[in-house]
Amino acid sequence: MVEARWQQIYPQLRTSDQFIAGQLPLLQASANLNFQKWSVTERLEDVQVIKGSWPNETAYLRQWLDARLDWMNDQLG
Repeated sequence: MVEARWQQIYPQLRTSDQFIAGQLPLLQASANLNFQKWSVTERLEDVQVIKGSWPNETAYLRQWLDARLDWMNDQLG
């Protein structure tokens, strides 16, 4: 049942990168204010991934999600 459900939602999930890319301009002003207030280089936990800038953080998120979807599709697809 999990594999069948994955087959249903996988095509929609593949468009998540396009959605994120479309949201980036809308979030840019808020991201700038956020990084003015909070350190973008301070590590709070050992496992925390820090990329150092808004473009680097969003690029990392998009790459991670793409790799995760590929991995999940290999497991369930």
